[in-house]
Amino acid sequence: PSNDRKALITDTYNALDAAGIWDKADSIMFMAAADEQAALLDWKSLRDGSWTEGDGAFLADSGFTHGAEFSRLSAPYNPADDGVNFQLDSACMAVLVRNYSSVPLSGQMITCGTSPSLDLQFYSYDSKVYGFVNSAPKTPTEYTTSNPDGLWILQRTAPDAVAAYVDGSAAGTSSEPSDGIPDALAEIGCNSFGTNLPAEFSFFYAGAPLDSTERAALQTIV
Repeated sequence: PSNDRKALITDTYNALDAAGIWDKADSIMFMAAADEQAALLDWKSLRDGSWTEGDGAFLADSGFTHGAEFSRLSAPYNPADDGVNFQLDSACMAVLVRNYSSVPLSGQMITCGTSPSLDLQFYSYDSKVYGFVNSAPKTPTEYTTSNPDGLWILQRTAPDAVAAYVDGSAAGTSSEPSDGIPDALAEIGCNSFGTNLPAEFSFFYAGAPLDSTERAALQTIV
């Protein structure tokens, strides 16, 4: 990377560390990077993600676009194998979504688990956003928004408590009981339901839940 890019990377790491987010994370990916190789890198594990299916494209300093059915990116992170901070009753995943179409299409923002019994899912459908994490009987909670643009955080903070936030504001809660930790790679922008989610995915986090100060800091950093 250029000297300016190196300085930005250093500043970003320092900001995550100072905010306490770095130590809580199992996986961090900044997909809005200079090139695709950098965008696929997990900053915590130093492993690379990959395309698992579909015809999405990389846009420099923006992220990955997903414009067709079943177009998805796999993070190099499996909570069951790699989860240290991500636990059954204390878990968090986040994704930054940008430039979503106003058309009420559907698609998974994050999914993790083995179909049909997914253990974590965060998705847009019929102009709403739904989600659950480590939950059974896996009945999703509806969140009150018609456009998923923004930094979405979905986290479990107790055996029977799930909460979602968008751009730092509370978006909804659920009392779903916790179930098994997902045993599969986390997938981002996994388009499905016969339509697609035309959006850019710029950032991914997995790890321990973030408190209000940390959520606000992450919103500023990304």
